[in-house]
Amino acid sequence: MRNLSLLPLLCLALIAQTVDATTAQAAQHLLESPGEILPRAYFPVIATPPIFFYGHVTQGGLPVANRMVRLLYGSAILSDGDCQTASSSANDPTSITNSEGRYSFPSPPPLQPGGCYDVRYEAADHSGISGDLARWEAVFTGSATLTGTLIPPFDVQNVQLLAPAAESTVSLPVTFRWQNTRPAHLSEQYKFTTHYIRPNGYGFLTSGEKQSIESYTLIKFDGFDPFFSTPADWSVLIYGQNGLGVSTAISITYARSASAFEDQTQ
Repeated sequence: MRNLSLLPLLCLALIAQTVDATTAQAAQHLLESPGEILPRAYFPVIATPPIFFYGHVTQGGLPVANRMVRLLYGSAILSDGDCQTASSSANDPTSITNSEGRYSFPSPPPLQPGGCYDVRYEAADHSGISGDLARWEAVFTGSATLTGTLIPPFDVQNVQLLAPAAESTVSLPVTFRWQNTRPAHLSEQYKFTTHYIRPNGYGFLTSGEKQSIESYTLIKFDGFDPFFSTPADWSVLIYGQNGLGVSTAISITYARSASAFEDQTQ
C-alpha cells in the first residue's frame, strides 16, 4: 500500500509545474507582442490660441516693413474724435510691421465701458527713415477675437511741403503750399497749422479750416500774441477716414507786420 503521507507533496509539485508553465507562456507572449504590454490612452494638451488685433501699414500704397506701432488705452472718446489717453510711454505695447506691412497685438486687455484704443505711429521712434509722416493715429473701439480683429489700416506717406521754404523769413499775408503725394483713393482733407514754443514752455498756435485744396493763405494771427522774429514751424494735418496724420514740419520766421494780428475788443 502506497504511503499516503506523500500525496500532499506531490499535489504541490504538480501545481508548481503548472504555474511555471503558464508564467513562461505569458512571458513568451509578451515578448512576441510588445505593443500589448500596457495599453495606454493619450490625451493631447490643446493650448487655447490668444485673441488679438491686427492691422496693415503702407507707404504710398505699398506694404512697408520695420515700422513700430504703439497701442494705447483710453478712458473716453472726446468730442473731436480723439481718444483720451495717457501720454505715450516706453511701457506701451508695441509691434513691428513685417515684410507685408502687417502687425498685431496679442491678448490686449478689454476696454472699460466708454473706453477706446489709440493705435499710434511716430517717425520719432525710428532712425534713418525718410518719406514718412511725423505721426499717425487711429482711434477705434471693439474686442479682440480668436480670428483677429482688424485695426483700420493706414498709410505713412508724407505730404510734401513746398513753400515757404525752410529757414525763410515771411511777412503776412503769406500763402502756404503743399503737395499731396499720398494715395489718391484715401480722399483726405487738410488743415494748415503753425506754432512755436516759448522758452517758458507756453506755445502759440494758429490753424486754418479743414479743406481739400493744397494751399492756405495766412492773413492774421488769432489774437494778441504774434511770434515775430521767433523761429516757428508750419505743418499740415491730414484728416482721413481711418485716422489723423501730421506731416513733418518746416521751420520759418515771421517778420513784424502792422496787420499781422486781429484787433480784439476787451
